[in-house]
Amino acid sequence: MRKFLLGLASLILLSSCFENIEELKNKNRIFRTENKYYVYYNGSTFELPKDLHLTKDKKIEQYFTTGILQKLNIDVVNKSELLNDLNKYFPDGIDYITDEKQGKATVETPIMTLGNEKHIDSIKFEKLLSTLPTVSVSNQASEKIGTEVNSNFNPKESLKGKKIEILNANGIDGFAKKIGDKLKETYVLDYNAENYSNPETMNYIITRKFNEAEVLAILEELGFKYARILIDDTIKSESDFVLITGNESKIKFILEIATLGDSSIITEKLKEYNPEIVKSVTFAEEPIEKMTQIQVVYNKVDLYTAKLMAKKIGGNVKLVESNKMNNRIVVVSKN
Repeated sequence: MRKFLLGLASLILLSSCFENIEELKNKNRIFRTENKYYVYYNGSTFELPKDLHLTKDKKIEQYFTTGILQKLNIDVVNKSELLNDLNKYFPDGIDYITDEKQGKATVETPIMTLGNEKHIDSIKFEKLLSTLPTVSVSNQASEKIGTEVNSNFNPKESLKGKKIEILNANGIDGFAKKIGDKLKETYVLDYNAENYSNPETMNYIITRKFNEAEVLAILEELGFKYARILIDDTIKSESDFVLITGNESKIKFILEIATLGDSSIITEKLKEYNPEIVKSVTFAEEPIEKMTQIQVVYNKVDLYTAKLMAKKIGGNVKLVESNKMNNRIVVVSKN
């Protein structure tokens, strides 16, 4: 009987180990193989050149150990630093660091050169990730880092000569022309200012030919806090971008901070949005205590409002799209 129980226990243990191994095979990870560096992410494998800069000051090879530490199977001294820097490029996050015997890239990583330095081309990489199939892992494909910055983006160069349409919907005389003149002076762009047919309180944008970085540059230059994506084919314009200006002082938009305590370090950073503290131990059935990143949960039409908030928070912030948000954004932070 004792032998039977021992055998049964061993079988259960082996089964559990096998399940854990299978689960880990689908986890996002970085590994080194024969001094080559690979990232397995959402079912695809990327090779990262050893001289690729993840930050301005640090190449991928500099995170990993050499010599006696490598022989002792200590691959990385500061694991959190490496994972945090990687997560700026991989929005669903890299879960762990490992060592594998073989590595083969299935997708080419877009690289750009700045001076003598190699960097990931952020814009091309973000577009590439959006086209790739993903493995079935909860919350993936709906999340992305909110504070990604393309080090090669220069708004004055990118926006120069672009044409925008500014439609004034707040009833303030001369408002559209005033902000148009400001943008023209800063970015040397062309604008046309008109009155909008319907009064609005919210700011609306029709992106057309503008990318996310260009839209954010416009909103930040004007000091806007809110901007909602609008699809309106009735607005006929040859412009690259349309901005419909509302009245932010009259906007009624809910910002909640879900946190473990009665207060949050995020409150001060977002005070101009008049946030409400919601004390909770979970959000969307996930324990807040176990969250490793601050989350900004938003409806897709409020993407740019969420991005503006994420930039004010700073650091490694994850944007999570949710159709449950209606005229509301929730920032989830355990502190």
